[in-house]
Amino acid sequence: MMFIDGTGIGGPIVDRLKQLGHRNVVEIQFGGESPDPKYANMRAYMWGQLREWLPRGAIDRHAALEQDLTAPGYVHDKRDRIVLESKEHLKARGVDSPDDADALALTFAQPVGIGDETVASPYRARSPWL
Repeated sequence: MMFIDGTGIGGPIVDRLKQLGHRNVVEIQFGGESPDPKYANMRAYMWGQLREWLPRGAIDRHAALEQDLTAPGYVHDKRDRIVLESKEHLKARGVDSPDDADALALTFAQPVGIGDETVASPYRARSPWL
């Protein structure tokens, strides 16, 4: 599966990949509805799933990724849902957009099973890198 941030230039990229026949492409709207009512939007949901995975997962030591993962704060909205600090607020604090961490969080957009045809896409890659 290939999860792509559909905001900004990502939407047309998703469209073009689908035109080319790639059926394993899923557009994710960061501001879209979360599948878990605990989170205010999809971005907060994906970061929450990433946070729950990290204690048992493994990632390389990478200073920029570590900085990205620790940059955003969070608050609770009026409905007590978790809201991740916006990129605009990060910028106002002088912090760069956490692009690497957002990319990692995208991998938690939906469950994906290895070889599980009910979860994985039926798309078969024509080249080894797809």
